[in-house]
Amino acid sequence: MPSRVRRFNYAIGVTIERYCFTKPGVKRLIAPSHQLKAEVERYYGVSAGKTIVIPHGVDSRTLHPRNRVQYSAEVRAELGISQTDFVVVFVGGDYRLKGLPVLQEAIQATASTMIVLAVGVTKDALRDRRGKNFNGSLICLGPVHNVARYYAAGDCFVLPTRYDTFSLSTLEAMASGLPVVVSRRAGISEYLTHRENALLLDDHEDASSLARMLRELAGDPRLRAQLGDAARVFAEAYTWERAVSQTVAIYDEARVMKAR
Repeated sequence: MPSRVRRFNYAIGVTIERYCFTKPGVKRLIAPSHQLKAEVERYYGVSAGKTIVIPHGVDSRTLHPRNRVQYSAEVRAELGISQTDFVVVFVGGDYRLKGLPVLQEAIQATASTMIVLAVGVTKDALRDRRGKNFNGSLICLGPVHNVARYYAAGDCFVLPTRYDTFSLSTLEAMASGLPVVVSRRAGISEYLTHRENALLLDDHEDASSLARMLRELAGDPRLRAQLGDAARVFAEAYTWERAVSQTVAIYDEARVMKAR
């Protein structure tokens, strides 16, 4: 029954979105990635050129590598994690969509006891069949007030998502100076360069490839530092001020178009 309700609600949502996106009075649409722009044009029949791409921004002052000094030891002590444990940060309430089971499977394949901090995930994730024999430690934190603390406690960030229009959490992790692993199904991946400022997972279900990336990151502090530094530089360019300025410019353009 719940699945029928979800399908019904989805159908209604799609119908409303199609109407809103295609009605004559709509002059411009804004998407955070070219991936989403293409999908809007393909699935909703939006004319080419109507959708403008403006990536999300991040508060790089609040989310900063210096948070490691302030929060890392404190958070690890709270959660019973030692300073020598390798900690993977995962953020996403819809853990199946965001790929937590694949991450668990990958860690199982590494034969390592890595710790996953699953932010926004409740303990029902433990019931997932693919994580049944998980040999690492999964700490489900649920929704948190200050996510910056948990990025600071991690050694890397991983999001093998099946779909994401952008993935703001990946950008937040990068601003925090974490090396990130993200699937190419996330919109943010189109802005990233593999092995330069991130590790990109070609197939979001490829637990073996993800396991290799995790082993490499866990065993190579120099690589983690290199990717983390490059991630921070990347994130600094994606400010909310830039996103707001570009968005306001689109509103101004649409207003002029409507007045004609």
